[in-house]
Amino acid sequence: MDRSPLFARSLLVACCCALVAASGGCATGIATALYVIRGNMAPAEYDGLKEQRVVVVCRAPSSLPLELATVPKDLARQISNKLSVNVKKIVVVDQQEVDAWMDENAWDDFKEVGRALKADQVVAVELMSFSTDLDHTLLQGRSEYSLHVYDMKNNGAVVFEKYPRPSQFPPNTAYSTLEKQKHVFRREYIAILADEVGRHFYPYDANASYALDSTTLRD
Repeated sequence: MDRSPLFARSLLVACCCALVAASGGCATGIATALYVIRGNMAPAEYDGLKEQRVVVVCRAPSSLPLELATVPKDLARQISNKLSVNVKKIVVVDQQEVDAWMDENAWDDFKEVGRALKADQVVAVELMSFSTDLDHTLLQGRSEYSLHVYDMKNNGAVVFEKYPRPSQFPPNTAYSTLEKQKHVFRREYIAILADEVGRHFYPYDANASYALDSTTLRD
C-alpha cells in the first residue's frame, strides 16, 4: 500500500468529499470537511516578527516579592522559546545575552535594550501583577500585563499592543498545595503565560485552551 504523505492527504481529501456528498453539500458538511483538513487554527494577530531579529524583554514591578524575582527573566526565556519554534525565519536574541545586558546597564525604556542588542523589533511585556498563591493552601496563577511590539527600524514605533491583559490559571478551579509544590506550579504557570503571550504572533489551535482547562479539572 502507498503510505506516502501525498497519498495520505489524497485519501483524507477523498474522505472529506464523501462526507460533504453524504451531507448533501450543506454548509455544515463543508465546514466539517474543512475542519478535518485544516484543523481549527486561529491566525496570528501580528505576523510582523517573521524574518526579524527580535529581543524579548519582560519587566515586573519592584513590589514583586523576593521569591518571585526571577519571574520576568523566566517568562522572557519561555516566550523566546515559543517564538523561536513557531515563527518562521525569526532570529530571537539569546536570552542570556539579553539578561546580561540588562544586569550590566541601567535602563528605563524597552527600546534601549533593542537598540543596544541591534534588534529589528522588541517584544515588551510589562507585568503589572503576578502571583501564584490564592491563599495558604490553594494555588492559582494570576497576573496582569501589557504587551507592546516596537519596530526599531521605524524609530521604535509601536506596531502592536495589548493593554491590559488579565490572566488566570486554572480559570475555574485551584490546586491544593498538597497536590503540587509551589515552585513546580509557578514554573507551569509561567509556561502557560508565555504561551498566552506567544499566541499573538503565530497560528495556534483555538481549542487548545479548552483542552488545557479540561486536563486541569481532571487532575
